Amino acid sequence: DTRTDLFHFNNSVYNLTYKEYLNTNTVLPSIDEKVINNILKNNNYNKFTIDHKYICFFNRDTSFKKENFELNSNDQDRACDVNIFLPVINFFLKNNLKIVIMGNPGQQKIKIDNPNIIDYANSKYKNDFNDILLSKNCEFFVNGGSSSNEYIPPLFRKFSLNLERPFNRKPKFHDLAYYTIRPFYKNDKKMEFKDYFNDELFTNEDFNILKKLGYKIGYNSSNDLLNATENFWEAFNGRKNLFTKKKIKKGNIINYYNLLDF
Repeated sequence: DTRTDLFHFNNSVYNLTYKEYLNTNTVLPSIDEKVINNILKNNNYNKFTIDHKYICFFNRDTSFKKENFELNSNDQDRACDVNIFLPVINFFLKNNLKIVIMGNPGQQKIKIDNPNIIDYANSKYKNDFNDILLSKNCEFFVNGGSSSNEYIPPLFRKFSLNLERPFNRKPKFHDLAYYTIRPFYKNDKKMEFKDYFNDELFTNEDFNILKKLGYKIGYNSSNDLLNATENFWEAFNGRKNLFTKKKIKKGNIINYYNLLDF
């Protein structure tokens, strides 16, 4: 339970990896690659390989739970229209990377026609083994919104760019994770990073409740998303960038977030 984990455990998912990072200056992969390779080698499945550098792209949209936010907006803050990420996708295509669409079949289609965008999610190759294989061998991950896919990059110690991340739902620490906050508003005032650690937003992960309290959500502009993408690319390549380490210590959250705050 997230709320319990935020307050009542000395060792929680919100600080264990940071403690490891302080002691070793890294967060080790949480999956044994030898075991994974053995599993992939000794099982029969319709193997899918890509002979080019690629990234794994996840986005949570309303198809994930067939959500109707007029009836229940609990997860409205987690879902994004995939086409807001077109500037991001085009940036990586121009940098000679293929884009592999991950996630659930039947999700919203990207409004772009490019042979270097691979719709793996809706292909005949979609299976658990290829999910692992593609994740293991990608350059890095791009995540839209908030869903369980954000736990995959730390398994393999991969970089991740997490766009439109609702910070009422606190991310777990990973030093290679980079974030932009999805805009939240109350009384037409845009929330700042510090606001997400005040009482009202700190433990409330139900947007249905936040909506009743007067909160609204928006999207970052195309220019802001592209700016974040360009700076992530610099960070990924070990160059100077505008992401900053926002330190936080509240409840059981003791860590920092690589954040580009607009």
